[in-house]
Amino acid sequence: MKKFIVGFLCGVLLAVPAGVYASNQISAYLFPSKITIHEDGLTTNFDSTGNPFINYNNRVYVPLRAFSEAMGRYVNFESASATNGNINKIDIYELKSVPVSAQDKDGYVSLYITNKIKLADGNIKVTGLIKINKSVSGKTVSFANQCVISNVLTQPLQEGKTRDFTAYMEVDDVASYPVTVKGWDTPSPFAKGMIAGPTSELALRFAGKPADQSISIGKGYYEADSISVLNAADKPLKLSSMKLTYIIYKVENGKDQLICSYNVSEFDGGSLAFPAGTGSQLTLPAWDFKDLNGNLVSPGKYAIQLSIPANFEYSIDGMAKTLSIKENMWNERYEFTLVN
Repeated sequence: MKKFIVGFLCGVLLAVPAGVYASNQISAYLFPSKITIHEDGLTTNFDSTGNPFINYNNRVYVPLRAFSEAMGRYVNFESASATNGNINKIDIYELKSVPVSAQDKDGYVSLYITNKIKLADGNIKVTGLIKINKSVSGKTVSFANQCVISNVLTQPLQEGKTRDFTAYMEVDDVASYPVTVKGWDTPSPFAKGMIAGPTSELALRFAGKPADQSISIGKGYYEADSISVLNAADKPLKLSSMKLTYIIYKVENGKDQLICSYNVSEFDGGSLAFPAGTGSQLTLPAWDFKDLNGNLVSPGKYAIQLSIPANFEYSIDGMAKTLSIKENMWNERYEFTLVN
């Protein structure tokens, strides 16, 4: 790391799973402190609140990840495995030293690929970093046809921040996989036969997985769901924004145990305009099989549910109208099984 650390930091600690070094115990003391980082005329304060420092043999040890991120760096920890020589691997990235691998056409985000591994099935697993250059509120970020904003449940998107991503490619050619940043798709025609059940001017479709499907945790990501709104009216209409909540439960003995949930962003500009006979779709961020605390969930029965408001609030030719959503929607909830 940079020279200003030399002479100040005698040792660092990275938070790793408990028990990794249980056979090599030490006795140390909590050492409450406040560190001020001075760099290029700017100062950053870093204190021990939530990130305890310790004193061991008259040397101060601080959490490596928290300290590096306070300096604008990104830390990646990889557990020991056959692919890395059976030794824990720690990488600290300063994005100025890593070339941009891919970027969306409007410059919302920059992707930095830091590692590529060819899998047994022939696909290529890529990992790297995403830098949010400007606000992507209400939008999703996709690469290689997958939502790549990882850990969305615990790390809301923030302009200027960096976070990790994982994606899977069929060929080792980054340029062939564009980065896309979008909210609701541009309204496009749909077959009116898509609307079954109650016939109305509006319908909402939550595209879930087939019933009782088995999904492997080992895949590393959950294929994203989507929401569609369909205008079956013979005139253009404007749909007011509405709050939707994506909820994940573990189902045990017929009861739901909340795993995590997050709000689906409201519409850009507070409304969506639909020409007659068109529909629009929003791809939801992919679940990373983790709970709100960032812990990987266990195998078992799970359910995903879309929490919705009671009514559509919309207007046609300037006339305000209301329509029950639950009577005009499909797939409000579905269940599936997670396996190793």
